[in-house]
Amino acid sequence: MDDLLLLNKLKKIDDLNFGTTSYVYPEDILPNVILLADRVDEIELILFESPDYSNLPDKETMDKLIKISKIYDLEYNVHLPIDIKLLSDDYKIRKRAIENLKCVYDKSLILNPLSYTFHFEDYNEQLYKKYSKSIIKQLKEVFTKDIKICLENTDKYFNRFATDFINEGFNVCIDIGHIIKSGENISDYLSRYDGFVKIIHFHGVKNGKDHQSISNIDLKTIDMILNFAKRNRASVIFEQFYFNLVKESIDTIRRIYGKSTDNWWN
Repeated sequence: MDDLLLLNKLKKIDDLNFGTTSYVYPEDILPNVILLADRVDEIELILFESPDYSNLPDKETMDKLIKISKIYDLEYNVHLPIDIKLLSDDYKIRKRAIENLKCVYDKSLILNPLSYTFHFEDYNEQLYKKYSKSIIKQLKEVFTKDIKICLENTDKYFNRFATDFINEGFNVCIDIGHIIKSGENISDYLSRYDGFVKIIHFHGVKNGKDHQSISNIDLKTIDMILNFAKRNRASVIFEQFYFNLVKESIDTIRRIYGKSTDNWWN
């Protein structure tokens, strides 16, 4: 890892918590955290657990993650598995989805994360009406600790069911790239969920593809998003998965705050 470049720092700026995912470098979670720990305030750990693939850290790695967080005043949030299906007529599929979420949740509590984020995808109105109350009840039984649980907007159907979760005590993760991709108005979207947002996934869209740099988002919109984050005390996570895209996004914010972007190590 010695030949890898480091991101410019974006830490403790203007009462905002800035962070990245645990997949900025083409390495596993721990090497990424080691390289990012003194660069940002927070790291979103993207975790998976299934019969086919699991990246859940073992106890030794968990202990190292805890030690790193203490040394660098680093916080974690956890993105729960996305390859699950909460809405299905097949009981076994729904049961497996809940068990998968519970497994990752229970095993990662040792990290004392600020929040957990989960998706509610493949929206189907008939299935939602049929199973939503049961699913929400089961999710509340899984998420038993006093830690923020955030439902993420993934598509244009989010507004049809988000209030049901908010009314049951869930919070919201606003994904800016998903708003742009769905063609909705960012300002209207933020206003709708003002007071309930605890984490923001910040990425742009280029040629119809999301998880791109925020450098192509106009500065007025970026300023609006940052002010919204401050007002809601929401973490801002750059959700790009390639070093150069994360670098462009961080350097865009640094320029807004008058920080030099010329020195990789600054």
